[in-house]
Amino acid sequence: MVRVMLAYAVVVSLILPNAIGVVAQESPQDSPAAQLLPDPSDLGAGWTLHSGALEDAGGNPSFTSLSGAAYVGPNGGRVFTVVFLVAEGPAAAREAWQFANTVFDEARLLFAVDYADEQSLKGSSALAGCADMRRTDGTEKMFPLMAVGLTLCVADPDLIVLAYVSGEINGLTGIAASDRVVEIVLDSSGREIL
Repeated sequence: MVRVMLAYAVVVSLILPNAIGVVAQESPQDSPAAQLLPDPSDLGAGWTLHSGALEDAGGNPSFTSLSGAAYVGPNGGRVFTVVFLVAEGPAAAREAWQFANTVFDEARLLFAVDYADEQSLKGSSALAGCADMRRTDGTEKMFPLMAVGLTLCVADPDLIVLAYVSGEINGLTGIAASDRVVEIVLDSSGREIL
């Protein structure tokens, strides 16, 4: 059991970042995308930054900046957030959205999800500030009582945010929690939220 739990922790902390081609940098705070990442205190009491901001667009010209961070919290809670700043032009926007959707699909494999439910969520109202989005929820495969939420948001003109939340932040779980992480990033971006 301990071996399985360790393997799961490795998947969440290492494989998800690798899925988007990120590598650790020495001074990620200098990145425009890193400056938009949530402060652990934004997630509630007891949250800490597990691995500093990760970044590198992996040579992808669709992004001017990309950064992500993993957080750990009370009762085994985890948050992984990625911020993508998209290069100018319709081709870059299209390719960036396709790339972010691939990351969303890979992140969705990390937990038990009802794919039919994701379709019904697509029709639900978007978060203020998101021009397009995807979201789904489910439960941890290893700990089926722990709720998971996954939200992907594109905000005009150049921001894409992915938030994966396992557990509870500020009393929220599932999609409500991952949506809240996206709202924190949108608020810190200074974009006007309608």
